[in-house]
Amino acid sequence: MHFFETLNGDLINERFVAKIVKRQDGKGPSPSQLIGVDGERLGETWEEVRPGVVVPASSGSPVAAVFTLMDDEEEVHVRLAPVIAWRVHDDFAEPSLLEPVVSNQIAMLVLPDGTYILPETVEFGKLEEAKAYVFKQLRG
Repeated sequence: MHFFETLNGDLINERFVAKIVKRQDGKGPSPSQLIGVDGERLGETWEEVRPGVVVPASSGSPVAAVFTLMDDEEEVHVRLAPVIAWRVHDDFAEPSLLEPVVSNQIAMLVLPDGTYILPETVEFGKLEEAKAYVFKQLRG
């Protein structure tokens, strides 16, 4: 989950942003306008924005497995998290979760057949394969 900081200091949860409009006034860099699901203006931000339309997830959407590796541990912990929305780009959809995925975590979608998949379309047929990949990625 990501929050945009607006020019007046408000924090806007990305799941309430349906559209991001990059303003072009010809006078140099301009902030992006955050538009809500009902078309209301939520504010402007200078943050790097990920364009795309946000669509609420429907029931039956895949869940995400969030893999966590703590600094002092040798075991990868796994918890399931619901996908609450999808940010739709031109050629892919990015899942949004209730809690942010932080630097010691990697999230993968869990498909109905039990396959774990990364956004880059790396697939793992078994949980242990996915955990081994996460350990290698996060431990280096």
